[in-house]
Amino acid sequence: MPRAPLTEEQKQVLRDRLAKAREMKKSKPKLPPEPTVPIDKVEATTPFTPTPHTQWTERQWGIAPIAACKARLALLKVDFEVGARIVGQRPESNDPHTYRCFVCSTPIPESKWVWKQDYLDRKTGVYQSVVICNQTCHTRYINDVPMQRRMSELVAQHSQATP
Repeated sequence: MPRAPLTEEQKQVLRDRLAKAREMKKSKPKLPPEPTVPIDKVEATTPFTPTPHTQWTERQWGIAPIAACKARLALLKVDFEVGARIVGQRPESNDPHTYRCFVCSTPIPESKWVWKQDYLDRKTGVYQSVVICNQTCHTRYINDVPMQRRMSELVAQHSQATP
């Protein structure tokens, strides 16, 4: 149902709210940035050896000085962003046939499927998709209990399926 146009009074109320929010944002004091300490310059209170490209254990995260942890997180964030940008620009990541049917393994162009299940891969933190290409494959999937079990194991081993 279409909404009625706003009256001048309603428009003025919205303008006033926006102006007030902008004033509050301007008057809010800015926090000074925390000084970043290079990870190799941090002195540990307990024996700790920073390793930039190996995975840290929970114990290492627990005993490392907070400055070292923050520096490590900053390095990981930069590394992740650079990697995501470069991988996103590669031709094979933008290939329209990157989706494969779960039943028949044929390549499927973007949004040309009849069924799709997204799930979060806990190892990579990236959403993955399982797709079925056409009604015939969907019928085969619905009638094949071992295939359904394989699908649920695939999704369950990584994370909970998204609704």
